[in-house]
Amino acid sequence: MADVQEPLPVLITGQIQDAVAEPPTRPEPVTQLAVTERIELASVNMSDLLEESPAPVEDSVQDDAESAEDEDTPFDPELFPFHTEVFSVARVPRQQPFPFFGVQVPYFDDLALREVLPFAYELDFGVAFSGNFVVWQPEILEAELPFYTVNDDDMPKFLLGGNFVPFSSSFSQNEFSYNYLRGHTLHILRTASNYVPLKTGALQHVFKLPNEIILDILELVSPMDLLHVTRASKPLRALLLSKDSLHVWRTAFATFSTHPQKELCFPLPRLRSSAEDQLPTYYPPAKLAAMLYSEPRCDFCGKLGALIDFALEERYCNDCLMEMLEEPSDRSDIYEDLPRHDEVIWELLVPSFRQCGRSYQCRWSEDPSLARYRKKDIDTMKDELTRWFVTIDEGMMPDAGEKFEQWKKELKDKALAIKAYSVAISDWALSFYYKRYHDVTDRQQELAKKITKRLNKMGHDPRDTEAAESDIYCVLRYADVVRLKRRDFETHRAEFVEKVVQWKHDRLQKEREAIVCKSYDEYRRALKPEQWQYQPPVEVIKEESLFNQFIAQDVDKDPKELSPDAVAQIPKLAKDWVRLQRISIYEMLPGAQLPVPPEVTVEEGLSIAELEAKHKASQEEYDQTVDTLINSRMRLATAVFSCSRCKFARHSAKAIIGWESVCAHMCGSWPKAFHTNWEFCSVGYAAAASIIRMLGLDPEIATPEEVDAVDARFFCFNCPVTLHRKLRGRKVYTWRECVTHAVDKEEDHTHASPAWVRLSQDATTFSKAHELPFPNPQKPNWGCNHCSEHFDVAVRRKEAIKHVKTVHSIEVPVHGVDFIDFKHRFETGGAYRTRHTFHYSIEPACQLVCNLCTVGKVKRLRNVQGLVPHLFHKHGISMPSSVRDYSRIELLHE
Repeated sequence: MADVQEPLPVLITGQIQDAVAEPPTRPEPVTQLAVTERIELASVNMSDLLEESPAPVEDSVQDDAESAEDEDTPFDPELFPFHTEVFSVARVPRQQPFPFFGVQVPYFDDLALREVLPFAYELDFGVAFSGNFVVWQPEILEAELPFYTVNDDDMPKFLLGGNFVPFSSSFSQNEFSYNYLRGHTLHILRTASNYVPLKTGALQHVFKLPNEIILDILELVSPMDLLHVTRASKPLRALLLSKDSLHVWRTAFATFSTHPQKELCFPLPRLRSSAEDQLPTYYPPAKLAAMLYSEPRCDFCGKLGALIDFALEERYCNDCLMEMLEEPSDRSDIYEDLPRHDEVIWELLVPSFRQCGRSYQCRWSEDPSLARYRKKDIDTMKDELTRWFVTIDEGMMPDAGEKFEQWKKELKDKALAIKAYSVAISDWALSFYYKRYHDVTDRQQELAKKITKRLNKMGHDPRDTEAAESDIYCVLRYADVVRLKRRDFETHRAEFVEKVVQWKHDRLQKEREAIVCKSYDEYRRALKPEQWQYQPPVEVIKEESLFNQFIAQDVDKDPKELSPDAVAQIPKLAKDWVRLQRISIYEMLPGAQLPVPPEVTVEEGLSIAELEAKHKASQEEYDQTVDTLINSRMRLATAVFSCSRCKFARHSAKAIIGWESVCAHMCGSWPKAFHTNWEFCSVGYAAAASIIRMLGLDPEIATPEEVDAVDARFFCFNCPVTLHRKLRGRKVYTWRECVTHAVDKEEDHTHASPAWVRLSQDATTFSKAHELPFPNPQKPNWGCNHCSEHFDVAVRRKEAIKHVKTVHSIEVPVHGVDFIDFKHRFETGGAYRTRHTFHYSIEPACQLVCNLCTVGKVKRLRNVQGLVPHLFHKHGISMPSSVRDYSRIELLHE
């Protein structure tokens, strides 16, 4: 033998490959020696090793094989460099995590060692030498074994409290897209590691049992455990993936209620292309378990957050889903260039209705336009259809059309079956997520109630803790707290107290607002009821600095009553606000201009009190001048304004006439939709002026009250004759409604010029007799004008009259004096009040009066269709005479 060089340390890595030698007898067990981080082994003659070592053999066993068709070759310890008693696996430090170490199964130790020990024969031996080898300690492999590293502290990794169920998971983060089916099953079925201590050799007698008994034992575990066992070692994988163990999987799926029902598991259609029809047509149960409980990682890019698509049997993240799947609308090359293909291809492909890779949601599964298909499947089916159509058109195959229809029917039935299954199992998985979400939500709500009780014991007000219960629940939800321990409570204690304090401040602020409202209501109650509708809303008073500071003060004590000085300021604040709004409305009138305010001059020889009195007198004189000027314009019937909020809505405040109506509308609006934005209505001004001239009044001096006293009715001849309740006629308007109608038709070219026609006195009286009473006596908008009985809740007209008669002893109550209606009030549950107009018959005209009937207060007008039957049935006249039996009145005013 040649000279031996100096021994060098060699690092041995890799994995022992399969050998072709016959399995020798097992060596006798040796005593475990002391272990260190570096093991120095005895010298081995490397030349002997080279002479005895055969050529390496490639390992052809694949991890994803569904059945073990090739048997594993036995391991020959003679080929292992350290097979003598000088070296033993027992000498490797921390050998306990090795699976099945010490199990007395023939060659099982050898198979286990072959899979986990990092040794290989690929050594650059060079010149033969003898020396000491340095062996490095292998990595701890506990993470590769089922349930080794899954303990109570690691459970949040699999189950985040159940709140982050991916309902809208396209906006979720990665930790929200875990496989909660797996996490929930682990949480329910697992046993904590501290209750099952690990003992070396505890399973050594189990593997001596026959395979049938081992399979009977495995029937008692869940499908997830079976999946973990298949990933523990190749022998167990080969055993559980064989056809003989199919009943084990079926029993596991049928036993555990947390999995789909039996009819959803077997039979299951298998998604394959038409070229693979020879494959089985059922899902392997191991495949189903892997689909349900594997890590949600994309099959193409490896990103987390990709739940299984049961239709396509693949996992897509959101990016890969958009890249690798297409909708029918994306393939313009088919629906534009190949319309013949477009009619058939989408029925033959398996659709996926998953709109997001992180959720099982399959909404609108019946809408074909929302389906997605794999690009490669579309291209393959497109080529296949092209070949079929060419074969049919060229007559290359007899009965090609019938065979094509049969082939198409088979693919269509298969696609429909897969779609039905995928939608069903996706709905089941999604319902599981919803159930888990509600379970954890209920638990966290119970925890929130317990926390509120604990905060009550700490001295907080029960009113505040009860109001903060929902906020405390949100803290638990976003912090993923499902078990409340002392440490968790102390961690989030500051947040809990902060929520309670916030609600306390809100409660005290609302109580102070209630005090201000109470004081303002007392001021309004002292007024006459007919003045209530001209007082500003309470929100105006609360926004004043005096009361705003009182409401927003940062004091933790219960609020007290307002000071007398603050209460005394309420009448002045209300009056100033109304006057300020009146001035702003007046300035909108054309040509309106306020006089210049008086200047403050200091005269010598006057005291401060005299100067203040002089300035006050001049200010009062100026205010009186402004009021007189405003009254001279705002009291006219041509002062028409439009509310900006009502202009484009269906309210009747499109045209408000006079300051009183504007003020009542402004003060009666809702606080959240305050109607304080106004503009001068030029269209309404022109309409009002033309009507006033038609009535013989002067638009420069006529007031709304004077025009109301005429009480005339009008037709709009710009509007066509319409059919209403079998009568063709026109609407009858009051003068205020004519102004509103003109504003409504402002952009209608048919109403470019006014065409108002006044009705005659008889027609006006007849119309008013048929009009519904307004304001409506059945609406709760009435009240007493002598007391504040109806301050909070208004009543109907009948109830208001009864109150006036009973309480105030007034036998004949008068409207506007004893009881009133609250003008321009916004009613609850409806919009601003409007009057129903009367529809007057025009074709034929309703202007005939029966001379044989007794005439009452109102002449009863009829048209021809109504008069002839009346004379015949009541008076027995078949041939009526215009002079003797009936008369005609004038419909329009002269």
